[in-house]
Amino acid sequence: MKTRLIFLLLLIVSFSCGMNNKPVSDAQKEKIKGEVKDAVKSLYKACEEVNEEMVMQHFLDSPDFITIYNGTISNYKEYMDGVRLNYNNLINQKCTELGYEKYVILDNSTVIYTCKSKWITNLKDGHSISFDSGVSQFTFRKIKNNWKIINEIEFLGKQQ
Repeated sequence: MKTRLIFLLLLIVSFSCGMNNKPVSDAQKEKIKGEVKDAVKSLYKACEEVNEEMVMQHFLDSPDFITIYNGTISNYKEYMDGVRLNYNNLINQKCTELGYEKYVILDNSTVIYTCKSKWITNLKDGHSISFDSGVSQFTFRKIKNNWKIINEIEFLGKQQ
């Protein structure tokens, strides 16, 4: 009886481990791509409206979180502190996508999203700053049915 139980346990463990490596179908990829695209749109809307609470909802508060923004490396707390500080000086922002988007779907719960964009930032002091040809790369992880950013690399290009 013990041998059968051990064999059954090994069979279950082997089967469950094999299920995680199952390739993502084309239909699943399109669904995932649509979900991540919606998450990016929501993030950019929050950035344009300078809504820090809405921005923060898109990032995973985790010790593993890291962001690289124009060469500066930050953890979650440092990044969010920077968002708060920066947003205190802004009225709004405008993002224009520059026609390059790529989705690398690693599995059902991990996606690397890359895009090119330009931003115009309007400051409370009346000045505007334009960033042309920025590049952003976000690694999304699906957590409790929501896509959260666990890693970000962003370079905004020349400031004008």
